[in-house]
Amino acid sequence: MTGIRRCIAYGGEIPLVDTLATVETAERAGLDGVWSAEHVGLQDAMVPSVAYALRTKRMEIGLVGLNADTRSPGVLAMELATLAALAPGRVRVQVGTGSLQRARWIGVTGARTVRGVEVFVAALRDLLAGREVTASSEAFTLDGLRLATPVPPPIPIDVMAIRPRMLDLAARVGDGVSLSAGASREYLRTTIRTVRESLVQHGRSAEDFRISAVVPTVVADDLATARRQLAISGPLRFRFPELQVGVDLPDATLVNETLERDGTDAAADLFEDRTTDQLGIAATPDTLAVRLKEYEELGLDEIVVMLSGDPAAHPRTAELLAH
Repeated sequence: MTGIRRCIAYGGEIPLVDTLATVETAERAGLDGVWSAEHVGLQDAMVPSVAYALRTKRMEIGLVGLNADTRSPGVLAMELATLAALAPGRVRVQVGTGSLQRARWIGVTGARTVRGVEVFVAALRDLLAGREVTASSEAFTLDGLRLATPVPPPIPIDVMAIRPRMLDLAARVGDGVSLSAGASREYLRTTIRTVRESLVQHGRSAEDFRISAVVPTVVADDLATARRQLAISGPLRFRFPELQVGVDLPDATLVNETLERDGTDAAADLFEDRTTDQLGIAATPDTLAVRLKEYEELGLDEIVVMLSGDPAAHPRTAELLAH
């Protein structure tokens, strides 16, 4: 494929076994990668990545959403080294601060800092390169750890970012930046420009840096059905207000309460079509290309399509994304 990279992703809400056929289809169709997102309370990212590595030979295997709340950089480096042995040169990881709300569910109550993420990235990079690491942050401590088997070639480490300080950190120390699912196109347009300006300020080449956005996506034969399924997807229900610039969203608590009490159609009715269309891709097979182009024109290097809706329809979506 040429131009913007096109990948698929799963956010942990769909059973792993129901995603395998789509990943195999994406490999055959020529898509660039498959990403596994990790959220506390859902599936992890490592096990799906191993499964995908064993079923593909070409696609990049990406892990997004990893952070010091759930992974010491020492443990994560060990896991990534094992994964890289299955898919040499095909592994990429995206790390950040994580969600404080979700972190509380596993007993993490202290706020994570931008400086802590910087130490996390540096420690992980050094460990993967085979260097001995002694480092600490508010979330972890390493005391003279070294991996027995370094990972060649280096695994790229992107920084997940929403707000200005993390965006600047990504431009300064990351191999790329990951922009979160559920962001409005207005937010993405402004943020992409900001990141590129930061790269210049830090003396870094844009050619060696990847700007990636995760975009929740549903493709259905009927546009109304696609919009309903997209509206109640995780990224639009669990949100960061900073991401929804220029968009009026219904109250998140009301959406979740309506979903539990009255079902999916009632919850989806709380979203206006123009709102849903700004926060992700709801499309039919005939309109998907137009919607993809709207994101490509923002200046992204990579679009990561997070598949929602009926998993039985996902292999067809993967083929449409490729062609």
